[in-house]
Amino acid sequence: MAQIESESAKAAIVTLKVQGEVDSKGQLHPLDMAPRASPSVPRDAVMVWAGPDGDQKLSSDSHAVSFVMDAVRHCKAVGIASHALAGRAGPDVGPGIVDLAARGGVKEFITAACTGRFWEREAEQ
Repeated sequence: MAQIESESAKAAIVTLKVQGEVDSKGQLHPLDMAPRASPSVPRDAVMVWAGPDGDQKLSSDSHAVSFVMDAVRHCKAVGIASHALAGRAGPDVGPGIVDLAARGGVKEFITAACTGRFWEREAEQ
């Protein structure tokens, strides 16, 4: 979040639960929106950062899968560290698809998000 906000960008937290999500350290992160009520279409980029438990929850939720699929389909920058969700939503490695777990992944995602759309993916759809 700090890296994103240091670029004068606004990050919105999207969670499955209305009350927000609790991270592995027990800290509650209140939501800004839920995927079932707010699609990724009006967002400039999408980053999914979830640990193994969160990844399993997200990959089994059709709203979360659709949220990521729409971002991919609309050629947006997509940062993902969730392997199960990536498998269901289909963001293969490619232009503007960033593995957040890789070294420098967050910085690479920010660069991709600043680029805008990755129209070369449109031909692949």
